[in-house]
Amino acid sequence: MEEQYMTTELRIAVLCGSLRTGSYNRKLLEALIEKAPAHMQFDEIRLHDVPFFNEDMEAAGDPAPVQRLKEQIKQADGVLIVSPEYNGSVPAAVKNAIDWASRSRGLLAKKPFAVAGATTGTLGTAQAQVQLKGLLVHLDAYVLPNPKMLVNGVEQKIAADTGALTDPSTLKRAERFMHEFEEWILLFTHAAEANREQW
Repeated sequence: MEEQYMTTELRIAVLCGSLRTGSYNRKLLEALIEKAPAHMQFDEIRLHDVPFFNEDMEAAGDPAPVQRLKEQIKQADGVLIVSPEYNGSVPAAVKNAIDWASRSRGLLAKKPFAVAGATTGTLGTAQAQVQLKGLLVHLDAYVLPNPKMLVNGVEQKIAADTGALTDPSTLKRAERFMHEFEEWILLFTHAAEANREQW
């Protein structure tokens, strides 16, 4: 990668699919942010006060939390979703956020996304990630295909004294994942810039 691109500041909107304070997926999100390139700036999309999608509510004007959600996605160079798996599927809070965002034409299309997740089970949110990635692709988002960030048995990888994710192997994977996400974002950013220059 050319030197001029190595210091490009990237704005990343992050979405944690678990609303629980101190959740395992928030621990994973914190680890991903810690291992990310220094020029990535993170802005969390809070889901606690985003109402369930309702066309009547939409017709009256997007509520403030929804306006904020859409603006954060619009301003971001990429979106990172870190989510648990509930009953083999995507948590309602995550699906609801995407449903709201999809109502703004072009907001998700061609936007780079990365998806990660942690679970105490053996599959590391694999089923939820397949569904979530399929949903995003359906909306024409650019979803990072590899490497996959699936963390299983996560409760065994959290330090008892600090509460942080400290497993060396997982942290190494987290660093690679975030650097691949950086390159994924820049791939489309530079392609868009080249297309504009041609016109």
